[in-house]
Amino acid sequence: MGVVYLAYDPQLDRQVALKVIATRLSEDPDLRRRFLEEGRLAARIDHPHIVPVYEAGEDGGVLYLAMQFIDGSDLRGILLREGPMPAERVTGIVDHVASALDAAHARGLVHRDVKPGNVLIAAGALGDHAYLSDFGLTWQTDAPLDAAASGAMLGTVDYMAPEQVEGGPVGAPTDVYALGCVVYQCITGKPPFLGGEMAVLAAHLGEQPPELRGDARVERISAVIGRALAKRPEDRQTSAGEFASDLREAIGPAAPVAGRTVQHIHAEGGGDRRWWLLAAAVAMALIAAIAGVVWFSSTGSSHSAAGGAVLGSQALGTRRTMLAAAGGGVYVAQITGSNLTGVLESYGPVPGQPLATTPLVSLPFGLAVGDNRAWVLTVSGRRAANAQLLAAPVSNEPPREPGLPLPGRNACVQFPAAECNPVFGAGSVWAASGSKLYRVSPVTLRITKRIAIGSPVTALAFGGGAAWVVSSDGVERIDALTGSVEPVESSLLSPDLRPARVVFVENRLWVLCYASDRAARNVLARIDTGLPEPTVTAIVKYPEASALATSGSDLWVGTSIAPSTVRELDPQTGRTAGDPIALKAAVTGLARSGSRLLAITYDEGTSLRRLVWVGVTH
Repeated sequence: MGVVYLAYDPQLDRQVALKVIATRLSEDPDLRRRFLEEGRLAARIDHPHIVPVYEAGEDGGVLYLAMQFIDGSDLRGILLREGPMPAERVTGIVDHVASALDAAHARGLVHRDVKPGNVLIAAGALGDHAYLSDFGLTWQTDAPLDAAASGAMLGTVDYMAPEQVEGGPVGAPTDVYALGCVVYQCITGKPPFLGGEMAVLAAHLGEQPPELRGDARVERISAVIGRALAKRPEDRQTSAGEFASDLREAIGPAAPVAGRTVQHIHAEGGGDRRWWLLAAAVAMALIAAIAGVVWFSSTGSSHSAAGGAVLGSQALGTRRTMLAAAGGGVYVAQITGSNLTGVLESYGPVPGQPLATTPLVSLPFGLAVGDNRAWVLTVSGRRAANAQLLAAPVSNEPPREPGLPLPGRNACVQFPAAECNPVFGAGSVWAASGSKLYRVSPVTLRITKRIAIGSPVTALAFGGGAAWVVSSDGVERIDALTGSVEPVESSLLSPDLRPARVVFVENRLWVLCYASDRAARNVLARIDTGLPEPTVTAIVKYPEASALATSGSDLWVGTSIAPSTVRELDPQTGRTAGDPIALKAAVTGLARSGSRLLAITYDEGTSLRRLVWVGVTH
């Protein structure tokens, strides 16, 4: 809950981590109470593995927490970059997190949101030093029943104990279960249960986690994790410390873990003062009312870049093609022939022929993957009169019939003659048609909400609990809970720039704008969505940019001007990070999945489109 920035305390001359909550969220009484309670509860625990809170308060309608700045990364980022961890490293991290949880439990507090993103890792000469953070969902075991969202399902789906799913009483075993899920992910690279949100919740309630296979040591580790993930709280370890001890015993003597020396900031808290944001926040009006737009060139970044190499390609044809990827699968929808039909093809993580093909009875105009299905927006008729959203099962088995259209007439909507891929988020499919946004339930396959937009939508993204709509009028935020539409400051959208692509990366929205004049430069515009008012805070000049992709924590761009390339950008600044990877033709589409970057290329000489696989090292 909230966004964390690196900030500077001028009174005590130190860096701090400043967590803020946007004005629109602070007006929610429950979110406001939880945010302020987080600081109070965390401050009650003086522990070397819990991030110290220096100050909590409100300034200009902005709620904030000032905390110790931890120089490092969260566990989620490490797993995304490095994949599964050695068991010896895992047990060291678990020892730290478990001791922090035991300290909280001893004070009658249950964290309720233990997950990799809430475990901060600072590497030092003696190895990893882990901190438990974010007490925003903490429950006080001696609080009255109405002091929290009684009966509500709070937490993160992948790490949620059965009693949380059911809205029942929580206690120390609830955090033990979540820690067991985290350990499983650290060792295997993925959470114990996979699938859509409802499938994962059902698995927490009724399925046993997959057992780890291997030698006797692996079997011992599997047994320890299995006990932590028991469905009944009383069948789990009695404390996080007991779980950590059992895990260490199962793993055996720990090997030394190399680390790098870092400087930690330990300082006393102070009285009332203002916190001045560094880096990107210097250009933002957060607390100090400093506003402006930062212009960057596309070169130069300190971001740790991925390496990569082209693995191979597959010819697709000469007609218009769309691309999506998720869960290691690759999906391509393309127009076929002159009979106004199309085809949906699925590919594996290595170059080759399609694994499965689904014929489409009308023209595909957009493609997304979510909830174990491919969602294809198709248009009937040469004039793009009616559009349908088709739900095709994601499978490597040949389909028995074409993708099934959504039932009822309300599944057919007017669609403008422009590309706009649907997106998946908050358990729904979001599709745009003309100047309307439609929210579709993947369970009932019916439209649940229609939202009017000022002008025809050209691009969609989802992230931070909202759908982000790009049109000729600018950028708008559509709250997934309330459906409210909030315009974003969009002075960057001058008449000669056309917003065409958009991705959401770590509380930032990156919009690729095409220049209408070929002599002009395309640009990438960064919108910081965690501000009290989402604001354009940087513009990156990137004249040859033609496509964007993200896995949620990285940012990639493809180019259309020879020599065509794909390369990683720093998701904070948009500057290039690492060497470009050369392709043989213009990039018209990008997607990121697992260790693969997928590109659709177009050769102007032959009009041939190809699907290109690029292996990425993190």
